[in-house]
Order: sequence, then C-alpha cells, then structure tokens
Amino acid sequence: CIPEAFGGIGGEALYVDTEGSFVSHRVKDMAKALLKHLQRNLQQTCQRAGDGNGLVAQKQKDALAHFATVDDVLKRIHYCRVHNYTEQL
Repeated sequence: CIPEAFGGIGGEALYVDTEGSFVSHRVKDMAKALLKHLQRNLQQTCQRAGDGNGLVAQKQKDALAHFATVDDVLKRIHYCRVHNYTEQL
C-alpha cells in the first residue's frame, strides 16, 4: 500500500485470514501509523530539498494528496476469510 514516491510499489494488499483472528481496529491503527510515517518522511525530504531533493519532495506531496486519510489506506486493503484449505486454492 505504500506509494511509489516513498519507495513502495503503489499497490494494494490482501489479508487472507485462515484462523479468524483478523482485528479491524488493529489494521486501522497500522494505517494511521503508516500515514504518520509517510508524513514524517515527507518533512525530512522537504528539509533536504535544497540538496537536490525538490523533485522527490514534490512527488511525495502529490502521492500524499491521493493517500491522505486512513480511509484512503483502508480502501487498498482487502480481506478474505478462508475456512479450509480448499478455499485457499
């Protein structure tokens, strides 16, 4: 789920729950932490913008504009509960 501008692949994630132990509030906590991390990363990049990182900072700003809320992160995480091995195939 990490945007390419931050070194990710800009994709989505699939959580396959084989034990029924999925905890939605924990995923929400991880999404919040990811956004906080990306925002800190952008701040550090902006501080180094004078070192030739201006284009990188702009790409990161653009990426965060489309990835700004917890809901934006959660939309990219898909959940699937499987009950037996045949459902995994």
